[in-house]
Amino acid sequence: MADNKYRLLGGYHLRLWKLPNGNVVSNAHHDDSVLIIPGHQVDGYENAETKVAKFFGTGSKSYWLDNVYYSKYYKAYNDGSAKLF
Repeated sequence: MADNKYRLLGGYHLRLWKLPNGNVVSNAHHDDSVLIIPGHQVDGYENAETKVAKFFGTGSKSYWLDNVYYSKYYKAYNDGSAKLF
């Protein structure tokens, strides 16, 4: 799922993986522009997670995964929780 096939100027996308038990997990994030050096890097997790939850009409419940992450290099913050879709 993506808001643009190539996202040359940045954009949202979601990667999906099916686990052996049948559950599906994903990673939603926003990438910056390919014109910004080094280009096409993650610049947001929380904004993308909210956008995907709205798309599916869900996301009112979250699970704490204890994986708070902030990268000074990418300037992308992850609050450590995952939304249930």
